[in-house]
Amino acid sequence: MISKRLRAVIEQFKKDNEKYSTQAGALYQCCDASDKFLKFVASKDPTLVAELSISLFEFSTRDCIGFYPTVYKDGANEMGQSRADWHCIVHTKNVLIDFTAKQYVEKAPYPLIIVKRHLTIQKVGGSGNYYKVLRPAYLPIHKARILKNQDRARAAAVGHGG
Repeated sequence: MISKRLRAVIEQFKKDNEKYSTQAGALYQCCDASDKFLKFVASKDPTLVAELSISLFEFSTRDCIGFYPTVYKDGANEMGQSRADWHCIVHTKNVLIDFTAKQYVEKAPYPLIIVKRHLTIQKVGGSGNYYKVLRPAYLPIHKARILKNQDRARAAAVGHGG
């Protein structure tokens, strides 16, 4: 899914930007890291940007159902800091690249590479780089969780505990 040229640029960027490989270094740096990577690619291999449609990719961590939930939904280990409700990563033709996923989960890979094949990506609004991401296979699990939580809330409201 990742071309040799893109993989080489990612590896070189990782070596030059190790600060993002730690939770403290990644914290609240998503826009800076993503933008820095775009500029890095443009300087090292300018044709790669156009060939792979490399760009910024911003999304709501709340509204993206099934989009790497172990990081973006369940990940709460942000060194006790408040959690941003949106996140910025890098978009390419076949994958999404997150250089700061460690801010959510300390053991997340650096960078986190997400294959787009099973994702439904929708642009939000008329302009900009803001998207909504869904993993259709995850929707039944998501709906089951919502129903379970609603059942607990109803039981608690009636006085049955839950």
